[in-house]
Amino acid sequence: MFADYRVPQALAFLGALEYSQNLLEKLGEGKRLENGSEPEVELRAASIAVCDEIVDEMDRLRSEDSEFIGTRKVPAMEVDVYVWVYRRTHAEEVEKKIPFHRTRCIYY
Repeated sequence: MFADYRVPQALAFLGALEYSQNLLEKLGEGKRLENGSEPEVELRAASIAVCDEIVDEMDRLRSEDSEFIGTRKVPAMEVDVYVWVYRRTHAEEVEKKIPFHRTRCIYY
């Protein structure tokens, strides 16, 4: 998956990630997270971990739940795209609740 600045925002909105109150306040004030800083790296790493957990859970369902047995494997890349598109589709709603993180870098 591609750990940009919108996927963590959407995952937090959906309840898959939980931001600390301190981080929410900082992001809400529009403060930039330094590239490579602990909060920035944690957000990106947690996003990757959550998407991997979603893939693992879908794999479990494919092997154990009769409703999903035989369905195709969904890779992390597709989970990433789904979450990113979800955020775009629900942009106004997401923006009101969870601010995105700002980081100046060349990576995303």
